[in-house]
Amino acid sequence: MGLRGVGTILLVVLMLGGGPVLAGEAAPDPWRGSVLTWRNVGTALSLQKDAELTYNPYYAMELDLHPRWWFGSIFSVDVDVAVSREITDSDVTTQRGELEWGDVWLGASASRFYVIPVAGIGLSGGLGVQFPTSKVSKARTQLLALKPSVRVDRQFDVLDGAWVGYGFAVTRFFNESTTSEREAPLIPDCLSADGSCDAYLGMGVRNPAWRMSHGVDLGLDVSRWFGISASASVLMDMLYPMTVDESVSYEPQEDTDRRYVMAYGVEVHSRPLPALGFELGASTVNPQLKPDSSPEKPFFNRYTLVYLDVQFHFGSLVSQLTSGEVEP
Repeated sequence: MGLRGVGTILLVVLMLGGGPVLAGEAAPDPWRGSVLTWRNVGTALSLQKDAELTYNPYYAMELDLHPRWWFGSIFSVDVDVAVSREITDSDVTTQRGELEWGDVWLGASASRFYVIPVAGIGLSGGLGVQFPTSKVSKARTQLLALKPSVRVDRQFDVLDGAWVGYGFAVTRFFNESTTSEREAPLIPDCLSADGSCDAYLGMGVRNPAWRMSHGVDLGLDVSRWFGISASASVLMDMLYPMTVDESVSYEPQEDTDRRYVMAYGVEVHSRPLPALGFELGASTVNPQLKPDSSPEKPFFNRYTLVYLDVQFHFGSLVSQLTSGEVEP
């Protein structure tokens, strides 16, 4: 690599990292945004036994570790890993009190790397890499997923701060099979050594090859003690192609290569101490259609979750420990 290539790399690093810290300026906290979250979550319908034909309450606790490291004021890398345990009787685990791991995400992002003059609109971008450590991803035979994203937002000097933003992301999934699989074939006596069980492993549910998501969010911080935010998103999964046998039927068929999901959320948050925060909210992530092909009700339905998060913002503490500035 020549001197021109080295100079180009240094220029990009300085642009993404916000440049060097000038004399007399305090260096920004490199661990800012690092959070350990203890979540208590349950379905809203758990509070009403006669909401559906059968009563299936759900309440779980989750620990989410999300460290982040900043290179200056713009560029950062982060890791997200979570583990949960359902307190009620689980429908997906085989042992009481079994821990469920979520997928591990690695990310790199450039936060507001450019602000449009006069308009004050900030541009951000990022790339996430998903590793399939959850049961759902393993059932989908997922190998890896890549998620580039872009975001535009406008911040307002109202009270303690307000914002409105729009985000767009594309996810590419890499799977071993085009359909999800069971952990073991349905026929107990089937021997998988010769491959004869492969036909009994498939669930028939096609995996998504691509996902496109559009989302808007807005929020208002009245003070450090109180703020409110809301969001809404539309996700479209593009499924792996399905083999069509033209000899079965010549009737026009509806397009079944798309799967739509809606997502909504609203929460109130408070941060009474620099290292301690609370979030109380409700979120819904539901398919567009019910199993009987009728439209699913938006905002509030069987998928609506209510949660309370207790957040430990350990970034400042880690920075003090690593810099040796902690007083005895």
